[in-house]
Amino acid sequence: STSSGMSTVAATYRDYFEDLRTWLPEYFFCKLCRQCFEQVVVRYVEDLVSHARVGKRPFQKPESAAKSIRSDRQEIFDFFSEYEDELEQAGIRPPKMSIEERVEVLDWISVVVETVPNDVQDLSSVEDVNSLTGAIGCEGVAALVQLHPEGHKMSSEERAELHEALKAAEYTLKSLGGADEAEEGRFILSSPENSAGGNGKGGRSFLSSAVARAREMRGAGRR
Repeated sequence: STSSGMSTVAATYRDYFEDLRTWLPEYFFCKLCRQCFEQVVVRYVEDLVSHARVGKRPFQKPESAAKSIRSDRQEIFDFFSEYEDELEQAGIRPPKMSIEERVEVLDWISVVVETVPNDVQDLSSVEDVNSLTGAIGCEGVAALVQLHPEGHKMSSEERAELHEALKAAEYTLKSLGGADEAEEGRFILSSPENSAGGNGKGGRSFLSSAVARAREMRGAGRR
């Protein structure tokens, strides 16, 4: 994704929303806003992880790629903030969850994308990497590391070491957050039938539980 591409997505949504706000009862328009918001974030994460897992070429300029991810995150946040009232009516509201917290997973991904994996132990202890591990699992994070040129060149032994380090971090998060926290958060990588392209169940699960729980587990780790 690029920031210009996300601008196009936002502009397309805006055109449709103007009409749909007129045609739909308020209750259903609010639910539509939430569904669209959640699906944008879920699809974005899925596409990045899928790109990494099939072994495609890494980003030539990881810093620029991370900047683009953060720019896309801001585009998503800015657009859907225009519909904050509708999203609140649909259930996205503090203190349980906010628009800002929903898109935080993209910040975590940007950190992984631009981090040089010279020391896997250091990488697995980075707070944002830990948060992302709690949301999409160690396998997902290990895949995203390969989007960095240095990560793409890692040997099989180094990748195994990284996976074990992340798995240890995931186990710690799981222990802090409850028996099924890390496993449930990993659904987008292991359960295609629950992906955003299906009935939307995956999107709701990912954003309402995985990200929220990752943040809760991160907070538990600080105490």
